[in-house]
Amino acid sequence: MSRTIAADLYHGKELTKFLALLMLVNGAAPVLPPMLGGYKQGVGSATSLIGVMQYFIGSIATPLVGLMGEGSIIPYVIVVYFFYLFF
Repeated sequence: MSRTIAADLYHGKELTKFLALLMLVNGAAPVLPPMLGGYKQGVGSATSLIGVMQYFIGSIATPLVGLMGEGSIIPYVIVVYFFYLFF
């Protein structure tokens, strides 16, 4: 579904860049928590790190969805772009 939405929003090189970003996020998401969990044992397990990441994503996306409505793609794009900039 995200590819369909991206194809509706972008065309040409912009679509290619956005899909590359989307695949980067989708590829890195399952790898990062176990890596971070192995880095420092005092932080917690990989499951707790996934929970913390979900909390932060939800804390960004929930107000945006409340303001823009459930049918809007803008909250999704903002969250993906936020993680692109900071992670």
